[in-house]
Amino acid sequence: MLETVKNTVNGWIKSLDHHAILQQIFNSTELQEMIIDLNTRDQLFEKGEDSLGRRLDSIGGGYAPYTVKIKIETGRPTDRVTLYQDGDFYKSFRVIVPVGADYIEITADPMKGSKDINQEWGGFTIGLQQENIEKVQNYIREKYPQVLRTKLDLA
Repeated sequence: MLETVKNTVNGWIKSLDHHAILQQIFNSTELQEMIIDLNTRDQLFEKGEDSLGRRLDSIGGGYAPYTVKIKIETGRPTDRVTLYQDGDFYKSFRVIVPVGADYIEITADPMKGSKDINQEWGGFTIGLQQENIEKVQNYIREKYPQVLRTKLDLA
């Protein structure tokens, strides 16, 4: 009987694929929405900061008076640059999970007409600040054992 248990456990261990577990976690809608929310809502909208933690208005300047007027009329913040006007930039954010990789990429379409707003505001609007990377890492640490239990059929 002990030999059977040992063989079963060894079979489980051999069948585990770290990359496959990470891929499953990375491909979850919950994690991808969290990453996009951390980049757009938390960093850009709430803080007005890029992925390096720099205030956007310290890079590209504040809003023009006309833009401030529009922001006030629409109830949007004027005390910081958020890069949110019509929502197109925020809506373009995507999380890319390369097959077999143990990392993710964040992409977005920064073009507003002929202007690249990512470059205009310092080149680091797309990406997570260290504290948000740590939130994602903690999420993965929490989900990994859950996925592992499912793979081992112990859930």
